[in-house]
Amino acid sequence: MTTEIKTEANNNQNGETFAVEVEAENLYDFFKNAPREKPSAEWTQNVAETIRSQISTELFWASGARDYQAVINDKNDPGLMFGIKGTSAFPHRVADVSITLNGLDYYDIKITMRASKKEAYTTTDIDCFMLEEVLYRAFETEEYIKTVEEIQARRAELL
Repeated sequence: MTTEIKTEANNNQNGETFAVEVEAENLYDFFKNAPREKPSAEWTQNVAETIRSQISTELFWASGARDYQAVINDKNDPGLMFGIKGTSAFPHRVADVSITLNGLDYYDIKITMRASKKEAYTTTDIDCFMLEEVLYRAFETEEYIKTVEEIQARRAELL
């Protein structure tokens, strides 16, 4: 059963109020799927820079990250896109990583193979504190992660 939720929203960019009608079962679905106006280039760039600042330089280096760009997805969510190559999950192929800020103020992550446009990984509703860990686990294979964790455990025993 769906409930029609009607509200008026204030567009933060120009202060105009517009009506929104969305069929949703709950407020989560409402905010996740409510139509949004296209963000300004300045806001999109600001979101992209914020996302980049929340990910360590080491993760970017280790993943061979390059070709950074501010993007807007099909839901008008702003974000950051960059290419990766050289991780255990993507050793010889370039993949595009798209991180967008959704209507719930969480991140949606999508990794697509650049050549084939095949989606390799997707997840939604990641908070900023988990962003780097989720990316690390998406960039590397489980076998690689297990090996690294074993090495770290042995190292801790020696200290």
